[in-house]
Amino acid sequence: MVDSEVTDEQGFLPPREGERIPRKILPPLEPAANLKEGLFARGAAVWKVALDDVNRFGPHAMIFLLVILAALTGALLKLLSVIS
Repeated sequence: MVDSEVTDEQGFLPPREGERIPRKILPPLEPAANLKEGLFARGAAVWKVALDDVNRFGPHAMIFLLVILAALTGALLKLLSVIS
């Protein structure tokens, strides 16, 4: 762990040699036993897991969210083409 006196008041570590952007200390990850529990750790709000990256399944949740949004976009475009 990193000591609190090493960080500044915003929680950033000082840049290493050659770095310009300070690094932020990562928050502890929430435990998740399996993929289903990890994706739905915040209930049905998969986007919270995907965007907040609260557990190790954050990238999986982002792909799941991408598939859902792509399906909705495709269905909307198909509906618009049928109506026109």
